[in-house]
Amino acid sequence: MEERLPQSRFRNPFYVIQRTILIITVYMVLFTHRSDTAQQFTEQPKPVTAVLGQNVTLKCTIKDLRGAVQWTQDGFGLGTSRSLLGYDRYSIIGSAEKGEWHLNIRTLLLSDDAEYQCQVGAAEGEPLLLSSKASVTVRVPPKNNDDMVSIDRPSPITATAGEPIRISCMARFSKPASTIEWYKGSEKIKKGTETTTLEMPNSSLVSVRNTLDLTPDETYNNVNLTCNVAHVAMDEPIVRSVLMTVKYPPKVKIAADSVKITEGDDVVFTCTAEGNPSKLVYRWEVGGVTVEGADHGPTFTMKNVTRSLHKSTVACFVTNDIGTTSANHKLAVEYAPAFKSEPQDADAELGKSVNLTCDVDGNPTPEIVWTHKDSDKVIHIGATMTVTVSAATVGTYNCRATVTGFTEIWHALSVRMRGAPMVEPDQRHYGVAGGTVRLKCRLHAIPRPTSVTWSRYGVTIYPDQHKYITEEEPTASGVENTLTIFSARQEDFGPYNCTANNTFGSDTAIVLLLQQQTLPLITTLVAILGGILFLIVVVAAIVLFRRKGLEYKDPAMEKHGMHDHENSSSHDSVIKMNTHTGTYSDTYTGTASGTYTGTASGTYTASDLTPSEADDDDREHDENDEEFSNEDWETRNLADPTRADARPYQFPASMDLQLNTSGSYLPFDYRGDYSPPPPPPPPLPANYHRNTVYTSVPMNNFAVNSPGRNVPHGKFVQMPSARGSYGSSGTLLTPQSNQVFVPNLGPPNTDFGANVSMTNMNFGGGIRARALSPTNSQNIRNNLNIPMNNVDKNLIYSQLGRTRNVLRPNSQYITVPQNDLGRGGIGTHI
Repeated sequence: MEERLPQSRFRNPFYVIQRTILIITVYMVLFTHRSDTAQQFTEQPKPVTAVLGQNVTLKCTIKDLRGAVQWTQDGFGLGTSRSLLGYDRYSIIGSAEKGEWHLNIRTLLLSDDAEYQCQVGAAEGEPLLLSSKASVTVRVPPKNNDDMVSIDRPSPITATAGEPIRISCMARFSKPASTIEWYKGSEKIKKGTETTTLEMPNSSLVSVRNTLDLTPDETYNNVNLTCNVAHVAMDEPIVRSVLMTVKYPPKVKIAADSVKITEGDDVVFTCTAEGNPSKLVYRWEVGGVTVEGADHGPTFTMKNVTRSLHKSTVACFVTNDIGTTSANHKLAVEYAPAFKSEPQDADAELGKSVNLTCDVDGNPTPEIVWTHKDSDKVIHIGATMTVTVSAATVGTYNCRATVTGFTEIWHALSVRMRGAPMVEPDQRHYGVAGGTVRLKCRLHAIPRPTSVTWSRYGVTIYPDQHKYITEEEPTASGVENTLTIFSARQEDFGPYNCTANNTFGSDTAIVLLLQQQTLPLITTLVAILGGILFLIVVVAAIVLFRRKGLEYKDPAMEKHGMHDHENSSSHDSVIKMNTHTGTYSDTYTGTASGTYTGTASGTYTASDLTPSEADDDDREHDENDEEFSNEDWETRNLADPTRADARPYQFPASMDLQLNTSGSYLPFDYRGDYSPPPPPPPPLPANYHRNTVYTSVPMNNFAVNSPGRNVPHGKFVQMPSARGSYGSSGTLLTPQSNQVFVPNLGPPNTDFGANVSMTNMNFGGGIRARALSPTNSQNIRNNLNIPMNNVDKNLIYSQLGRTRNVLRPNSQYITVPQNDLGRGGIGTHI
């Protein structure tokens, strides 16, 4: 039983646990009692980093201090005295009562850079206490002076573009090593730098060199290269800079004054260049060839640009002392479409395909479309069109090429079907016996005939260069073969056979050679002589006509001219007339709105005349009666002279018929006013001269009003039968009728400065005058002795409406003025 009992207690787990807890409790009590009475550190020193010259403090606090306290530097004791004798910059600071043994180091030196430890010596059973080691790190930045930080090359640094250079920046005596960076202006240089650290012997200080290797270009010219020296002990870097001066060849740019260049334009190119040195020399090339004779400067003018220069290169070369550089401009010339080669017709057998091609050059690229002839419907787009030959597809096609901004061009191409030749039938030719005759055989053949032969009555005609020769000329659809026969005989005339052959067959047609009859020699001579005689007669007639026109002068016109216009005013028209007396008699018949027969006889008187006041009143009455306007007159008289309301100019019924038999003066009395002569013909052409054939105006073109009858304008009135008058050619004519048309000179208020058309005479059926309304294109010559600018047109027309026109039996004609008259104007005498 006793032996089993201990074993059972150890096997009971609860027992073991109880024993363990008891032992731990005892040890804890014993340890707590001891710690409450032993010396210990409450604060230990920590590592410190400081800059050379600064002050640092390493802290050490001890509780229940019983032993001696001492600081060590790199294991070497500094002493147990708080004053630390022998170390002027070292001292122990803090409260001794509180156990503070802090080490203070003033004005750090590089020698202060070491490991420090606080130690407490053993006493009365107390063990030795050692604190954790604390390092003091002293940082030494580089000094900011040219001896400590510098660039090894003075400013400015001169370099040449493309040539490498090396620059170094040095930062001396620092701890730790300085950091050096290079900048181009404000841009950091990341490539081409190398840093080297140089350790000083017997010192912890180091020097740093950074080397920059670069190949400058024009961008480095006048740019600062900056060396930045940074250190952990400095807030701002130390900066050193040098100025770069880089010599480089010209940098060139070229531009045209126009983005769009059209063929025929003048284009100005400008070359912009800058380099160092700045003295530049320019040279221009076009298509790789130096422009000759040009003023080689910064600008170059290319005149009349052609399409041949499209895609050519215009180059500007600029040179200075360093080198030559250039810039190019590729020309893009817009030009109208043009065929590179003439499009060709195509032919093939039935069912075969042919290609029609239009090779067109243009810029921008031409748009090519195909249409049928005489149609605008597009059947294909593109430079080549494929056609399958058939009866429906043969014919003419148009190739049209268009470039925006230019005129369209086109070309016609034919598609023909191959087959046997076809000779045109019924070909006839004429020749003369004894001469050279030619027979032409026109035929159509695709492909062209391999042979064309002539035969007659089954006998082939072979060219022999004496009697026969043959010539062949290609046509669009075949050929034209000509057989020439020299010294043709009678038996050579007649039918010939023309036969054509090609690979598809043959065809024959008859060509007739007909003899052309010649006129007998005597007939030919007579015809030639007759022609010569006819020419002589025509020339003689023209000469005679011109001579009559030049030699005729009215004696009355020469004797009685109008007075100088200076003697007239704008308000007084004085007509100078000499006085003559005579007798007349004549018998006339005719029709004027009826048939009548009468005899006129009496005397005539001509004297000086001044328009009376009564005439002015009558004229004013004519103009104002029923508010008769110019437009009314034209409507009633020009549009339809036969209207019932057409208003004629009234001739005074009380006026006696008087005839002028003297051939010199116009009959006149104060009741009728003076009747001015008819208006002149249109102005003569500019090349008119005295020898020009002119047209005379027969005086019997003006009607004589039958007494007691009012004859409207445009009606035929009775006039005495004239013995004879000169016609338009100047020859004496006898009218076949005594009718004459009253000239229609317009209403009384028509502008007298108008052009009145000449009358047309038809002597075959009576003398008729066609009255035309005056236009405002020319001026009627003033036949009165009145300045033209002073003529009272209403006075003229009122006189014309009241005056009877009188013809004498031996009336002559009024000639067109041959040249400009002098003073006095022109006087008309009948």
